[in-house]
Amino acid sequence: MSCTKMLFITASALLFLFIGKPVAFAQDIEPDFSNFDDPNAKPVKKAKSVTEAEPPCLTCNTSHPKPKNLTDNEAVAKAGMNQNKKTAAKKSQSQRKQVECITCNAEKEPEYPKGKVDSSWSQFPKIAAYSNSPQVAKMLEVAKRNKYSTSHKRCYRFVKGALCGLDKKTVQGTSTSKCAPGSMVSSYPSGSRVSTSNSSAITTLERYGFTNLLTHPETKGLIKNPASAPKGAILIYKGGRNGGHIEIKTGVGSDPDYISDFSAPNSILRNDLAGRASKNYQLVGVMVKENL
Repeated sequence: MSCTKMLFITASALLFLFIGKPVAFAQDIEPDFSNFDDPNAKPVKKAKSVTEAEPPCLTCNTSHPKPKNLTDNEAVAKAGMNQNKKTAAKKSQSQRKQVECITCNAEKEPEYPKGKVDSSWSQFPKIAAYSNSPQVAKMLEVAKRNKYSTSHKRCYRFVKGALCGLDKKTVQGTSTSKCAPGSMVSSYPSGSRVSTSNSSAITTLERYGFTNLLTHPETKGLIKNPASAPKGAILIYKGGRNGGHIEIKTGVGSDPDYISDFSAPNSILRNDLAGRASKNYQLVGVMVKENL
């Protein structure tokens, strides 16, 4: 046995006595260097355990609830936006109502100044009785039922039909029909033109007991225009290209209406009647029947 081997055995025996673990021979077992750190090796990042993982993100992950202060701020901001929208909507609605009020709800300008139209005729019992009589009510009912939507240039025929209580079919067919019971007149009035040198509706109606308020001593000067005529009055005009015009006034004050063969909110003086020259007409008769 060589001296080197003897020294190694002796050293191993001494180590066994102190450590209690045999030492393998170099040629039999290679020494284990796994527990020794290599100073030249690159550092390796240790994987973190589950318990060492970073806490969940509170602001970037929607699966986790947001902090209370952040939630409150968002709620306040959202409430402010809703309030602004409501305020803007109310303002817009208010402006829209104001426009509608200005353009749609404004009172219509009267055809003529009303003055004391209603109270004036209340001072004349006979005229007030005429306006409120059953005969006038029936005449207006027939006139409204027979009228066209536009002018047919048959004003005189349709007014005579209303005075006589005739329906539209009868008015269109003949001019010699008997009048209905309870009508304004007892027979169908004659004449084909309202106001000409050979024919006058004023003269014809005077035969049936009508009075012209424009020339009557008690009412002369009270009527300045069709708007100041009493309810149910027969309005007669001269001029125009068709021998004058005739119409019935159905209302007074701010709610007048004028009917002949059609109805209009304004008299012929302010209504062109499908092309007629209204400026050429002149009111010459306001006829009422005092003794009914």
